[in-house]
Amino acid sequence: MMGNAFWKAKDYKNEVHIPKEEWKLGYLAGLLDGEGSIVIKRDHIHDKPTPRAQIAVYNTDSRILEWIRKEFGGGTLVSPNRRNPNPEHSRSYQLSYSAFKEVKTILEAIFPYLLIKKGKANEALNLCNRKLEQWATQRYKNRLERVAG
Repeated sequence: MMGNAFWKAKDYKNEVHIPKEEWKLGYLAGLLDGEGSIVIKRDHIHDKPTPRAQIAVYNTDSRILEWIRKEFGGGTLVSPNRRNPNPEHSRSYQLSYSAFKEVKTILEAIFPYLLIKKGKANEALNLCNRKLEQWATQRYKNRLERVAG
């Protein structure tokens, strides 16, 4: 367990991959539409506000989220470690993707199957494409400077 606030598991060796079966893409899109979120937020990195895109699916049954990790890879699985949980409430789990490349890969694959959150997915995809292009351009400039220098 990590800290007192929550339990968190990230599988760094397991990169995102897209299954070939269309029903799996549709199933994830349905889960995201009904039990998930697509968020664009501002994190402060090096005292500079930086936009981030995140997709997350929430459920009280961790097996569904573990299935998503198995089929799609990547992600961070989080479960709150509440000290005094309300006995009326079930424990909730969250599987989230926040790396631009992960978010882009998953949203591009499930986009045709989204019904409710298609607009937010489009916003997140635009942000991911912009950021990934900026980073690629910066890496290219850095390589040119090293060769020229």
